[in-house]
Amino acid sequence: ELSCQFVKVRSDCNSVRTRLKKDHKEDRGRKSASLHGTILRLAKQFAEVKFAYVPRRKNHIAHSLARKAARELTPQTNSLLAAHDSET
Repeated sequence: ELSCQFVKVRSDCNSVRTRLKKDHKEDRGRKSASLHGTILRLAKQFAEVKFAYVPRRKNHIAHSLARKAARELTPQTNSLLAAHDSET
């Protein structure tokens, strides 16, 4: 059991933040095996969850750490990150 009852999930992608917030509120998407589904499953463990937008220029250290961790998780993540990089 978690002793913390509040969590703030921050993202530098506003569309992702908006979708997470909506799916969490409507109790959807938790069964997905994706990172999105994992976030929603974990969010359910807290009494209060806020999804906040943070501009990438203010989030560069966290962004770099998250990308490094994602690369270490699975080869599939690497292809998703490469596709995202080509869009930005």
